[in-house]
Amino acid sequence: MPSEPDKVVKLWMKRVKDAEKARDKWEETYEVVRCREYWAGLQREDVGPPGNRKAQVNRILPAIRTRIPSLYFYYPFARVVASPAKSDTPAETVDDKAQLIQDTANALVRDPKAGLKEQTLVALKEAHWAFGCIEVGYSADFIENPALKEQAPPLQEQENTEGVEAKPPDPDEQPDQIVSDEWFWTRRIPPRQVLIAAPESTCVDELDWLGYWEYMPLQDVKKAPAYSNTTDLKASGGEDRERSSDDTSNQDIKLYKIWDQRAKVRYVFAEGHKKPLLKASYERRPLFFLRFEVEPDRFRPIPLIFNLLGAQDEYNDSREFLRIQRQTRVPRYTVDTQGVLPEELEKFESNEPNTWIMRQNNAGPDVISPVLQPAMSDSALQSLTLSKAEFDELSGMSGESRQVAASDTATQAAIMNQRQGIQESFDRHLVAEWLGAIIREMVLLAIDKMTLDRWIMLNSDPYSPAFQQDAMMIAGMHQQITQQALAEASEGLRWDISVDVESMSPVSEQEKQAQWMQTLNLISNPAVAPLLAMSPELLKRTLDLNGIKNAKDQMAIGKALAAKAQMEMQALQAKQGGPPGVAPMPGGPGPAGPGAAVPQPPQLIPGPPEGMMQ
Repeated sequence: MPSEPDKVVKLWMKRVKDAEKARDKWEETYEVVRCREYWAGLQREDVGPPGNRKAQVNRILPAIRTRIPSLYFYYPFARVVASPAKSDTPAETVDDKAQLIQDTANALVRDPKAGLKEQTLVALKEAHWAFGCIEVGYSADFIENPALKEQAPPLQEQENTEGVEAKPPDPDEQPDQIVSDEWFWTRRIPPRQVLIAAPESTCVDELDWLGYWEYMPLQDVKKAPAYSNTTDLKASGGEDRERSSDDTSNQDIKLYKIWDQRAKVRYVFAEGHKKPLLKASYERRPLFFLRFEVEPDRFRPIPLIFNLLGAQDEYNDSREFLRIQRQTRVPRYTVDTQGVLPEELEKFESNEPNTWIMRQNNAGPDVISPVLQPAMSDSALQSLTLSKAEFDELSGMSGESRQVAASDTATQAAIMNQRQGIQESFDRHLVAEWLGAIIREMVLLAIDKMTLDRWIMLNSDPYSPAFQQDAMMIAGMHQQITQQALAEASEGLRWDISVDVESMSPVSEQEKQAQWMQTLNLISNPAVAPLLAMSPELLKRTLDLNGIKNAKDQMAIGKALAAKAQMEMQALQAKQGGPPGVAPMPGGPGPAGPGAAVPQPPQLIPGPPEGMMQ
């Protein structure tokens, strides 16, 4: 009878094989391999000899390259906000504790060891022909605890130091090893290596299990302290690896890493091994997926490039037809051998201007006659134009984004630009939510596992000429982050991380700038500003509808309106000649003349009340 671990391994290996079959079916249905090859420019199986290659214009790669900078350009800026149940103002930093978590998150994002920008950018590209997958983790280097060694006698000011002996610390109170270095990392998982439970679900949290496979050196697996049952572990080779059979130190083994979401248990299996290498409980799933076109009741999406394959083939065929026509449509002639000598015909082969030849006496008028060829129809050019327009429509890239005028009138251009902006904003928010989930997991790992203190820089420029002028100012620009401080900040605070969309791309930044200037022009209107200054609720509603949803920004605008209203009131009073703050009685004598009622400005609030933006 097989042992219980053997039954577990057999059960999971059967599930893995079913998941691989489902993956192969998805790749075959949506031609995932072909989508990636078309992105790379490998669009023809037979390209022809080097001197006479078939026409091929890769329009897919430029379309993706034009699209990516509008989705992900700068380092993302992480902002700690209250959970949706706690706040109705998006992008609002809650308090000082949330500010501490926010500073830690942005420091981890820009840490070179994390590799977030490099890994997520490659995963973003993969999401166009498959989907993106990122794993978040924590690693540390350990050294022997120096506190366990015999300590030197303490230094004393007194001359009498006899009898002082070194007392080693209690081994029960000191760990054998301590952390010398630690870092948080992100790693891209290729889509083909991802395994999903069957039946699939569109929502990741509803999947029974998920995981991935990878190849690792056999010796590294055996040396890993977290793995067990590695005594009889054997190498299983790897894809595209040329290893000698007798060199076991260079052989690899295929590992399956599975997260059972129903039991909250993580497994690690080795191909061909009968026992699990790891079985441990976990709290959070470290895998995060980016999918643009999600199919109902399916986890794996419809690749964006899949719909462009036909248009790309049509465009290449049209270009190839024009290339063949250009090569075959050359001048051809018939020659009367009795009328022209062969050496005279050789003069025409040089293609020099003003060339004349000798011909025989009494030769007819048509000694050299051109060969009639079929006329070039407009069908080839029409086919090329239609295939180009079809590709542009399917790719969703407007002509303006490619610096080409795609419409005849300004109205049509504005409508097309607005629709294009809506589509790009939707995809940009998907990328921002994906990055926010990754950064949130990094912060949670720091709260759970961070051991070493780290200093982070707050709003300072190390390349500024005035950077080292004031030591106290520099000290205020830095902050020491400890695990205890993070844990205390996280306790009792329902927080979440969102990535500012306008901080990801110049396109979104310019859109935000235009939106900001439009809002400032609106609230600076003399007819609108007093009305907004008198009603904080109306001001908040107006700013929300115009896209200014940050609580600090709204508070700053409210204070500016109140200060402007106060200045206008003082200027009006000074113009009337009365003392500041004292208005003449209606109908009474005043500086403006007896019997004249002086109109008074409306009662303006000195500033937004406390808690207006909450």
